[in-house]
Amino acid sequence: MVYARLALALAACALAAPLTALEPVLSAYAQVDVPPMKTSAYVASVTMEIGSFRWENGVYRSTYSATVFPYFFMDETGRIEVYVSEEALRRFEKGESISFTGRAIRSDGKERAIDGKAIRLDGRSGKLKVRVPVARGLALVFNTLYSLPAAPSGPAAHQ
Repeated sequence: MVYARLALALAACALAAPLTALEPVLSAYAQVDVPPMKTSAYVASVTMEIGSFRWENGVYRSTYSATVFPYFFMDETGRIEVYVSEEALRRFEKGESISFTGRAIRSDGKERAIDGKAIRLDGRSGKLKVRVPVARGLALVFNTLYSLPAAPSGPAAHQ
């Protein structure tokens, strides 16, 4: 009975591992940090703050907060998802730029499509162009940078 439970637990772990873990060369992309972004549309400026993106199963996820000045009643918060496959990350690792799609889900449940492009500048940083359609014929375009957290160093990194 104990062996059956152990075998079942090991089988569950073996099946789950490929679904959530990045291969070692891509693990540097498990987290992506994006500084606050700013753009303008007609008579307003929009600042978007996004927490660190974390990659899991082909999706980078984070939260966001958008501030619209001077129209504070248009401010919003929510979750953001960006779809990037392992194959796209492999191409990116080799220096290719990649296009992506995704969605922003406001706290009230309304969704917005997003798309963009990531361009690698070096091994730890690059450029992002993020397009968020907000009305028919109007999209906010954010140009910003991204960075990858520093790789752990020292004895703990080699265990």
